[in-house]
Amino acid sequence: MSDDPSSPDRGRVVAGLPGFASWAGRWDRLVDEVGAPVSMRSYSVSAWARARPDRALRVVLVERDGVLVAGAAVTVRHTASGRVLIDKAGSSEEPFRLLHRDASAGNALATTLLDACRGEDRRWSLRIEDLPELDEVATRLLQVTAARAVSHRVTPTPVLDVTSGRPVDQVLSRNVRSAVNRARNVARREGREVTMTWHEDPHEVESMLPELIDLHIRRNEQLRGTALLSERVEREIWVDTLRGHAEAGVLRLLVARVDGRLAAFAVGLLDHRRLWVWSNYVAPEWRRLSAGTLANAEVVRAAHADPGIDVVDWGAGVQRYKMSGGATLQQAQTLRVWGRRRDAVRCRLRGRLDRWPGLVRRLPHPLRRVSVHRGR
Repeated sequence: MSDDPSSPDRGRVVAGLPGFASWAGRWDRLVDEVGAPVSMRSYSVSAWARARPDRALRVVLVERDGVLVAGAAVTVRHTASGRVLIDKAGSSEEPFRLLHRDASAGNALATTLLDACRGEDRRWSLRIEDLPELDEVATRLLQVTAARAVSHRVTPTPVLDVTSGRPVDQVLSRNVRSAVNRARNVARREGREVTMTWHEDPHEVESMLPELIDLHIRRNEQLRGTALLSERVEREIWVDTLRGHAEAGVLRLLVARVDGRLAAFAVGLLDHRRLWVWSNYVAPEWRRLSAGTLANAEVVRAAHADPGIDVVDWGAGVQRYKMSGGATLQQAQTLRVWGRRRDAVRCRLRGRLDRWPGLVRRLPHPLRRVSVHRGR
């Protein structure tokens, strides 16, 4: 509940997916009302929680006169050492929000969330990633927890404005335009047929899922030596979330084919006048034709031509192609709060010591352990 006893805001905590399902409609209305990203929609939160049975879903809700005015979806897990780890319910590097209609609702949400944490165990820690750099609820949590909390910047997101009045050939950089022309010339000389098609029908998207997953895995194995979607849990989250976006009508799937074979794809999500590029990959065998560049250029062209889209959001992570055309960076933050001050001090000390590994080697053994401890 709110710190102010006269406030009409009343908080509660709903446990588990069945409990959250009964609030899904009201939750999604709040998401739309406050302009939160589609990653906060109930189907996205549920897809992530469903694939993580090792983590208990807790949804913090605040009502005012029977209307939902604030909410936060978190998960709780207990470690073998007796610690309680509380995290956001969602995938890393996807935008997250502590939903609130106004300042009063935000204060009540902060209070209810802290009460829920304290109710778990004294050795709890809260970590909420991918919040906007300026967030009223995060600021409130930092104020009331003081020495037991910290906020730090995390991976920013490149965002390209397509409503500046510039023609699309100026929104696309000279290097991108040259790469597109070279790729099309190579394809023409080799007699290759390159096609770009957009899809939004859930049945069409469903039929392409095996191809998309295969390309996703092969490209990540080439880039990183491992692929997230090779893991069953991560594949379930990705597929269920994509299906949810398609059924909600916000998905725009671009498919690039060379001679009928999948060469690249981009999953775009319509998200409050922005096109969020949720996932985009190129097939390793078609990199020589710059199929990925062709697809990314088509994303920008399509967004530029759509009067309902103001920006292209390339997703978290700075890469050269994302910064093309004068994109700007939107900062994000991770908020961390500890139940015990000693845990907060130890974590801060570890962060400082890790900057000077030479000094760590000369520390007494107990302090050296602090510096390499991986827990929270």
